[in-house]
Amino acid sequence: MNTHPELILSIGIVFFLGLAADMLANKISVPRVTLLIILGIFIGPSGLNFLPQVFIDEWFHTITIIALGMIGFLIGQQFTWSKLKKSGIVVFSIALGKVLMSFVFISVVLVLLSLPLPAAVILASIASATAPTAIYEVVHEMKIRNKFVTTLLAVVAFDDILALFLFSIVLAVLSASEQLGLYIIISSGMIEIFGSLMLGYIIGYPIAKITGRIKPGEPSMVEALGSVFFISGLSQWLGFSPILGAMAMGSAVTTFAKHHKNPFHAIENIQWIFMIIFFILAGATLELDALVGVGFVGLAYIISRLVGFYLGARLGAKISGSDINIEKWMGLALIPQAGVAIGMALIASQHYAEYNHLILPIVLGTTVIFEIFGPMMTRFALRKSDVMKKST
Repeated sequence: MNTHPELILSIGIVFFLGLAADMLANKISVPRVTLLIILGIFIGPSGLNFLPQVFIDEWFHTITIIALGMIGFLIGQQFTWSKLKKSGIVVFSIALGKVLMSFVFISVVLVLLSLPLPAAVILASIASATAPTAIYEVVHEMKIRNKFVTTLLAVVAFDDILALFLFSIVLAVLSASEQLGLYIIISSGMIEIFGSLMLGYIIGYPIAKITGRIKPGEPSMVEALGSVFFISGLSQWLGFSPILGAMAMGSAVTTFAKHHKNPFHAIENIQWIFMIIFFILAGATLELDALVGVGFVGLAYIISRLVGFYLGARLGAKISGSDINIEKWMGLALIPQAGVAIGMALIASQHYAEYNHLILPIVLGTTVIFEIFGPMMTRFALRKSDVMKKST
């Protein structure tokens, strides 16, 4: 019987590293997400190459789906009709402003740097995506609860829907010369988005009614984990988005589970265990060699994404009449970028292999930067927002 003792040993060490990151984060004011990613790089193939390859190859994909499902479920509580009535215009305006402004700004910058137009608009559409897992973890770690945080979590969920929609449209327009290319790519994107949301609500309604009955008023750990694992696995199996499906399920549970005191409490108590494995493996999978191929174009991509996010979110907040706190800091809080962007880059490379030498190195290389420094910018924005709130 092959028990893979080195794999079990690696899991134990990963948890100890998570504990060390948690302790160190409190001392040096660096997000533990960033520390976990750095530790993952250190013990991964780009560093000491300590982790068994089977741990990275086989576990990372599974843990990613679970982590995205948990974060989607937790973020889903921001999407209830009552909350959307209060801040729906603000959330939509900020998300739309950030996605469109970053897309236009990055496209123009890259075209001015002599990149082919197709490669420029593909990279710009990929840049519009964020990393909800990293952002949520920073929010959870800092324990700040204010209007800025509530708006941030809602924007994070909504703008990834817009980013996926924009990416699908960009690929479709570029493929319009192909027979049925426009229809196929747009329809596939729409099916993924709306299919994920519908599946989440269809599964979420009975879960809202059933859970929290064994232990009156609050779902048990088994019920909460079972719900998240079920929707995440089913979404993946059907070709939908695990995070969108789980987000819709979380929204449905919050809306329809009137007998629950806190349907998210059980997940909040255990999600850090999965986050440790997820972020360390995320760091281990980052290819530092990709940074070499980034060059000046990659630097321009990074700067233009920062500027586009800041200006777009600020413009969206101003148009919707949001307060100055949200207007000033929301763009910086949205900077982290990770797996969604890499997934988009891989899809784009399948459709446009002639631009692989541009798309993959730039996205992979800049993802290393955004993975490490993005959470630090989110933490900075959260602190500034909290200071402004207390001073007003």
